[in-house]
Amino acid sequence: MKNSIVYTIAFTLALCASCAAVLTCARIAWRELIAANENYARTHAIVSALGLCGNDPKREEVVAAFAESAKLQDKADPDEADIYVGQVTEAGKLVVVGYAIEVIAQGKYGPIKGVLALEPDKQHIKALRIYEQQETPGLGGEVANPKWLKNFVGVPVSVDGEDGIIISSKVKGPNVVDSITGASKTTFAL
Repeated sequence: MKNSIVYTIAFTLALCASCAAVLTCARIAWRELIAANENYARTHAIVSALGLCGNDPKREEVVAAFAESAKLQDKADPDEADIYVGQVTEAGKLVVVGYAIEVIAQGKYGPIKGVLALEPDKQHIKALRIYEQQETPGLGGEVANPKWLKNFVGVPVSVDGEDGIIISSKVKGPNVVDSITGASKTTFAL
């Protein structure tokens, strides 16, 4: 009986069904925790990009910094992207330290989500943080590497009236960031 093709097919189907049931139950049971962790990753990226916390903050510090210092800017059109204004109090006055906007791109294997922060002058990048990506580790996954992301700091968002950042290994200029070798589709998406 165990050597029959019917047994092999039935065993394979039963194993697949039981594994799918276990994964589905885990996903349902942990749905709220998964959503909370995803929201925290986004919050941490906003706070980090705006420079509102130290290098290795605790979860409570990140949440407090977000609540106190990252304010959602009013928007005229509900379809506009959310822009967070980073504000700190210095000498009794509220000072803007930067602006953050969520960026979402379609990478090779899934969405790439991050936060782009601009300096208060809105002309230079303050920081770029990637908080979710599904790219190949060591290749496209390098988009979340802090070493590579540091290349964006100080890059102008507009040069000679042309808006945009260029990610390329061939082009040179003040608004150009070197691409990741072997991850052209990922860096092109970003």
